[in-house]
Amino acid sequence: QIAQLMWLHTKNVDHVETHLKKALKKVRDLMAMEELKLEITSLLASVYMAKGKHLEAVNLINGTIELAINYQFWYCQMCFQLAKASMEMGNISAAVTTLAAGAEYAGRLNAQNTRILFSLSQAMALLIQRNFDVADVILKEVGAILENAEQSGLALSRSEILSLKVFHHVLQVSEYIWQGQIKLARQSLKQ
Repeated sequence: QIAQLMWLHTKNVDHVETHLKKALKKVRDLMAMEELKLEITSLLASVYMAKGKHLEAVNLINGTIELAINYQFWYCQMCFQLAKASMEMGNISAAVTTLAAGAEYAGRLNAQNTRILFSLSQAMALLIQRNFDVADVILKEVGAILENAEQSGLALSRSEILSLKVFHHVLQVSEYIWQGQIKLARQSLKQ
């Protein structure tokens, strides 16, 4: 908790890193402290990324993510962190794979909002990678889900649906522009 407070309220990232490493060593072998281990790992990975130590963050998360599979929040958190670190290192393919795994995991748990966020993030990474065909398939799939969200009984609020639609729309317009389909982008913007 001290390291978390320090992370939020100090500029001394090295001091935070030291506290987190000590905390992780202390709880590493305690089975009853799994969630605490995951919280410390996630926070330490954030510190590493803030310091530009993306490879250290990737290695730390990869060493812990299997433990997180039984904890929905932490598994999804770590998937997003792992994808972000991979993107920062220029490994877009690894980010796409991680985001796809997160979407599949969230889908199995029927966490639709999270599944859609993973899918849209995956589409964004694919667009950056200029893999338009696969990105288009994902965007069409998510678009259909969002169009029928209110009628299909998805457990999403109106604001969640609207936020996801905006994210989807931004990606759709970006795809059109990157592919040189300006007329389609204009039509989409008029909606």
